[in-house]
Amino acid sequence: DTTHLVGGDGKSVGHLRTAKESRAGNDDKAYSFSNLIPLIGLFHALMAAITGLLVIHFGNPLANKSNPSSLSYHNSILERKPFTLTSLPPVSVSRGLINVSLTARILHCLSLVTSSTLDDYAKFLATLDPKPQESLEKPWAQLQSDAAQIWDKYANAQTVEDLRSNRRVADTVWPTPLRDLILKNWLLNPTGKLNAWVPQDLVQEHSNFWIKRVFTATGSSMSWSWLAVISPCTEALRNLVNDLNGTLGTYLGVKHTSPDLSLDIAKLMRNLEELKVYQIIPGRTFDNTDKPAIDAETVGLQKLVDGPKSGLSEYNRYFESTQRAYRQPVVVASAKNPPVKL
Repeated sequence: DTTHLVGGDGKSVGHLRTAKESRAGNDDKAYSFSNLIPLIGLFHALMAAITGLLVIHFGNPLANKSNPSSLSYHNSILERKPFTLTSLPPVSVSRGLINVSLTARILHCLSLVTSSTLDDYAKFLATLDPKPQESLEKPWAQLQSDAAQIWDKYANAQTVEDLRSNRRVADTVWPTPLRDLILKNWLLNPTGKLNAWVPQDLVQEHSNFWIKRVFTATGSSMSWSWLAVISPCTEALRNLVNDLNGTLGTYLGVKHTSPDLSLDIAKLMRNLEELKVYQIIPGRTFDNTDKPAIDAETVGLQKLVDGPKSGLSEYNRYFESTQRAYRQPVVVASAKNPPVKL
């Protein structure tokens, strides 16, 4: 039997699982989709994670300095285009804001636990080992120690350890051969270059984009059969265009330049220091209309296990019903059709 790995967003995977459940026991594996292994695409998982972070930590844009740790306030400090949770910007813009804010927070907390500026701290690390070309053990050990202080002071170290422990023992979701197969195919390398791996669902999204650009048939040619013929050719056509542009000297490259974020990070670090965001200030108040960020782990656990229609209960019911359906004899296999005479 052949196993097919199918990845995509949660909605697509949900539709596939619904089709599997409705066809289970009614047809053979190829037509009942029982040989499909649905995977949540890593790119769509990234988009969901970014949306979740924004929902929790974006804050009220009108709160301004009354909520100095919110992402909306950091977005205004960086003088970037304002947006709301009901009209989110592209994934790259949201991810850039989160990464810059997170980097500034970590470096600011590092300056707090070491009681020094980043320049002084870098000079201190350089003095720990007179020959950095040969060994970086002492500076690295010091950096690890200071990072541990950040976890102990500004994060829940026990929660982090529990998550790491759960990750180490999470090996029973699929059988070992299937798990290894999935881990080796969750990323694709369309260019064949070193360290150029991308999520397989992102490759599919790019493929969908170019198919829509190339597939402009009208009339009788506008059919699923013609789409199936032209779709595999889109990548070859793109490579041909790139080769022609490179030969004619009009090819400008495929890589975007990375902007310098040091000024943005420094600006956020100064603001965190001025407003004492990570320091206890007696009597300090915040905007009452801007609620504190929820504990995502606690709220998620409550929605997962609490109530008769919790996420875990619904999944168990779905799993048991699908299991019963697949244990039934296949209808097509039990009813052999006589050969058709022409």
